Amino acid sequence: MPFIGQNMNLLRRPKVACLLPIAVFLLSSLLLCSTQGQTAPFDLTVKQITSGKKHHIFGYIGQCRTIPWNASGRYILGLELDFIDRMPKPEDAATVFVVDTQKNNRIIRLDKTHGWNPQQGTMFYWNPNNAEHQFFFNDRDVDTGQVYTVLYDVQKRKRVREYRFDDASIGNGGVAFDGPGLVGHSDADAVAHAVIDALLGAASLGDIGQRYPDTDPAHAGADSMALLVDTVAAVASEGWEVANVDCTVVLEFPRLAPRRDDMRDALSAAVGAPVSVKGRRAEGLGAIGRQEGVACFAVALLQRDGGRS
Repeated sequence: MPFIGQNMNLLRRPKVACLLPIAVFLLSSLLLCSTQGQTAPFDLTVKQITSGKKHHIFGYIGQCRTIPWNASGRYILGLELDFIDRMPKPEDAATVFVVDTQKNNRIIRLDKTHGWNPQQGTMFYWNPNNAEHQFFFNDRDVDTGQVYTVLYDVQKRKRVREYRFDDASIGNGGVAFDGPGLVGHSDADAVAHAVIDALLGAASLGDIGQRYPDTDPAHAGADSMALLVDTVAAVASEGWEVANVDCTVVLEFPRLAPRRDDMRDALSAAVGAPVSVKGRRAEGLGAIGRQEGVACFAVALLQRDGGRS
């Protein structure tokens, strides 16, 4: 989904420093490497920087430039939680804070977020254009379920921008749903793309990336249902016809049930054969559970033109 969806996937491999409520530590040292690539000797200092009954986790840390410290090292980004023994419900908020290392590690509570979980926090990332005072994090609109990105300024003590994409609706299976849209080179219809890939694979015609590469400007903003019709024609030119296609869509929001029949009808019309659509939830787990994307799996059955197997 658009939230800085891909912009917010700034971090790929999470390593969350999640410790017990009264035992959160700061490892305050740097590893200096020599020109030969060998690690130089260093001193390691372990210091407790938070305490109390709340749980404190620091960032979504997975790459060398993705750290909880701001540019000067004064502030350390963190998330304050009431629990860590379950996934959050939509109404569960967490507190965004910084530790001020120049003020005796005082916790400064800045904001609240509903777009978080204990594994990956809320996707903290200091703004590369202002890494001293600004950082990004995810939030979720409790009324619409939309996940969006926040740019927060510590100096101003406020959100300076929210990245929402209300003007782009989700398109799945040729049917538009209300809500945030998906990011893609074409119109990002994930279901149509999965069906295209299944058909191409069954006919040994490569995959969607080979036939409709995202490096080709001709496909920018393309209608995925039109690409699906073109794929069916390519399959038919090889002497195949589609017997049926089965699709499973995994997403948290929106619900597919109210529009499932519309999706089935649109896809079946484009394919020229029965297409079934099933919906599943990720139950709050991973990127899909955080409503940052959708996944679709499709299986296509082809038969030789005229019904020959």
